[in-house]
Amino acid sequence: MNAKITKDRRKETGWVKGTVGKYDECTFEAKVYSLGSSYGISDSVVSKLTITPGPKATLANCIFNHDRGLDIYECPMAVVDAVLALFPTPVCPDCGSVFITERSEIDGGGWVCDECQGTFDKPEQATKTIGFHADGSYADDAAEAQRQERMAYSEQA
Repeated sequence: MNAKITKDRRKETGWVKGTVGKYDECTFEAKVYSLGSSYGISDSVVSKLTITPGPKATLANCIFNHDRGLDIYECPMAVVDAVLALFPTPVCPDCGSVFITERSEIDGGGWVCDECQGTFDKPEQATKTIGFHADGSYADDAAEAQRQERMAYSEQA
């Protein structure tokens, strides 16, 4: 699945717009930060993401919405994963945690992991997905079950 950025205002506002799909059939808007957090999708740098079919992103017709928590999830995982792949998340090279902090020059510079307390010069970049956490556990079984139920219902109608 292809995803591409059409408007990048990360430096000014943190917002990014783009399209997803072979023929750009979906539109997305994402709020992207420089570091991952517990508010991000699977702890990624993307804390807000709206995906809609067609050229205009509105909440009225969205098929995926995550606003510091999952609100609407009615699209295939591959669509969300294609968008997340555009925004790699800095992680600890020792344990893979996204909870890292840049140290000031006074403290010796570099980075420190908030989980394993390891220090390192530069974080690695990892691609996060909606489906699975770094340890392989499923990100949100309830949301996936709800999505599959909606998809089955819409196929019956």
